[in-house]
Amino acid sequence: MAARAVNQGQQTIDQRIHSQSFASNVRQLVEILGSGLVAVVGDVKETRAVREWIEEKREPSDRRRQIVKFAFYVALLISNRHGREGAQSWFQGLNAHLGDKVPALMLRDLREKTIDEVAQTERHILAAARNFVER
Repeated sequence: MAARAVNQGQQTIDQRIHSQSFASNVRQLVEILGSGLVAVVGDVKETRAVREWIEEKREPSDRRRQIVKFAFYVALLISNRHGREGAQSWFQGLNAHLGDKVPALMLRDLREKTIDEVAQTERHILAAARNFVER
């Protein structure tokens, strides 16, 4: 029953992400994770770049956009169950399901990966997030 509720929640999250602009996705991600953590995930050196994404003054690369939207998906999944603080902690903490790696840093480091490696990393992160939500 819990897995069914998670799947229904994921469908709602998908609809929310895809029906909104990237700027709106980023604004809401900042509300959950904070601009500093979004800057880490987005692989930018300053939070100003994140603010410029929200203001539509700067466009990330297609890969960065995909990664930030994926982070938003995961953040919504976690925050719906464990709140903003739970999502922040999860993104920043060492995760045993990810080989004791930090999810935010794993996402940041996807800039140097192939498309297949990005997809594989996203699958691992999503599985770890689902595990966390279902506990």
